[in-house]
Amino acid sequence: MKRFVKFLFLLPLMLLMGAFSLLVMLVDSEPLIYQQHQISASHADNSKRLAKRFADTWRNGEQQTQLVLTQAEIDGLTALFHRAVPSAAVNITLSEYGAVLLGALSLPKPLNQQFVNVSATLLPSKTGIALAGVQVGSLSLSGTSTIRLMRWLVDYYAGEGATDKLLKTVTSVATSPNQLVVGLNVDKDVLALRQNASLLSKLRDELALFGDKEMITRYYQALLAFANQQPINGKVNQYINHIFTYAITENKQQLPVSYIEQNKAVLVALVLYFGDNRMALLVGDVAKLTWRQRVRQARHRRLITLAGRGDLQQHFVYSIALQLLSNDQASDALGEFKEFLDTNQGGSGFSFADLMADRAGTRLAMMATHSEAQAKQLQAQLASVSDGELMPTIQGLAEGLGEREFTQQFQGVSSANYQQMVAHIDSRLKALSLYQHHWR
Repeated sequence: MKRFVKFLFLLPLMLLMGAFSLLVMLVDSEPLIYQQHQISASHADNSKRLAKRFADTWRNGEQQTQLVLTQAEIDGLTALFHRAVPSAAVNITLSEYGAVLLGALSLPKPLNQQFVNVSATLLPSKTGIALAGVQVGSLSLSGTSTIRLMRWLVDYYAGEGATDKLLKTVTSVATSPNQLVVGLNVDKDVLALRQNASLLSKLRDELALFGDKEMITRYYQALLAFANQQPINGKVNQYINHIFTYAITENKQQLPVSYIEQNKAVLVALVLYFGDNRMALLVGDVAKLTWRQRVRQARHRRLITLAGRGDLQQHFVYSIALQLLSNDQASDALGEFKEFLDTNQGGSGFSFADLMADRAGTRLAMMATHSEAQAKQLQAQLASVSDGELMPTIQGLAEGLGEREFTQQFQGVSSANYQQMVAHIDSRLKALSLYQHHWR
């Protein structure tokens, strides 16, 4: 009995010592690598091409196929990932001997100035995925052990057998200094999943990515009824005023379970009305629109303005959606990504006015879902917000910059010139009473 009591007393200490030992093994004082690639026009274009090729592969539904990634496309993905997660630096280098991944994650307080370093090598193989090994800090894992660990983690969250199905999909890996070629054998069950709308709908509804569907439907229908009475032109703040006034009026009858969830539902209703029709795939059908309503909605998407421009309204709305689905860093990164795409031939050029609308939409969604007290407070402000309170003046902001012109003036997103311009945009936002609330 005494031994048992002694064991219970020592167990927490042993666990604490074990956790500390593991932490010491995993954490380093210096990063293994600094980010080598920054988001740029060429990287944005490469990422777009890769995304289109991947979508085409999935859409074509061929069981035996290949996915080809060039070194430039991989560099573009790592640049975009770093921009969305600034605390992580990632570099992937291709050669005839494999694909070498080096990564470093900067830890938050109280472990700031400490890093988790990772290295791994994906080997060429004619029989699926083969790893040479993985190093995390000073902890070394064999390729086989890493795959076993992955299998346990994925199966734990996705169900037993999920990892094996994924591993069997990859039939071969070939590498060269210029490209990575992954052979795929897309299982019939996976192909069926692409066609199985009911299963995908069930998964979407269970995950509730955008929030409570019933609540979203109620606000969307209220917004639709208002939109049906409006002219084809106007300002987006009028729609924001109406839907938040509707929510406040509704609250007089019954308080919401959560002001944050209510604000999410209201903003999603706004996104569904002004955003692309494909946004509804994340929520499901919330209303059956007549042909006349769809025509009016299409015109509203083009002609309802923010700061006098329809394109700024679209940037604003899409950034609200991205923030609700992800986080402010990812939303900002994707806003920059779109602007860099525009610097390529045929695009409208990099626009800091567009970037301001992106950041305004992101921050509105952040503020409206920051805390219960702030969510409630913001409702009253948004019920009467004016166009000029949603978006500061865009006067003096550079627009239409091509790739060469952008590079000459700002070098890149990490340059002091670019960071000063972003800080200037944020200072304009903070000068408005609306954006003086907490952003994070």
